[in-house]
Amino acid sequence: MPANLTDRPWWLEPLSEAAGDLSAEVSGLSSRDAKAQFGRFGPNLFRERQEKSLLVQYMSGPMGLSINC
Repeated sequence: MPANLTDRPWWLEPLSEAAGDLSAEVSGLSSRDAKAQFGRFGPNLFRERQEKSLLVQYMSGPMGLSINC
């Protein structure tokens, strides 16, 4: 890890320096890189169904059913 990442918070670093530390470009991905990322990760899509909340998952488990006092 470069020393400048630990010297002060990342949000206080100049954009060009932070981008350099991350091996990124300030202008974003090139078309070629974007196509490669798309091929690797696919499109940005939301999930079609919503996950059950942690509370619902807990209450539907065996321990949740036994707490009926």
